[in-house]
Amino acid sequence: MRLIDELAFLIVEIQELRHYVKLIGSVEEMQQGDYSIDRRSSYFQNYLDAAKTYTSIYKQLIDMYHKAEQNLKVTGEMDGLQKILPSTVYSHAELQC
Repeated sequence: MRLIDELAFLIVEIQELRHYVKLIGSVEEMQQGDYSIDRRSSYFQNYLDAAKTYTSIYKQLIDMYHKAEQNLKVTGEMDGLQKILPSTVYSHAELQC
């Protein structure tokens, strides 16, 4: 699977998980016999894991873009990643708002 496709999937997944966390919260009560304990909700844990993966993939793409950008100065031609990535960078910034 291409990194850009994985990143797009994670954006949708993170938005859905964020919705559930807002609805039920980040902590859930778990019964343990006669008592209960509070623990991090599974939705919140999945949200954190997806955000971590998203950040890692996003960094990989940015690093690839910068490498390709250096090659562009030498060759004067843009490859497929260079054509796609700038719009993705702006989309990422818009998601943070």
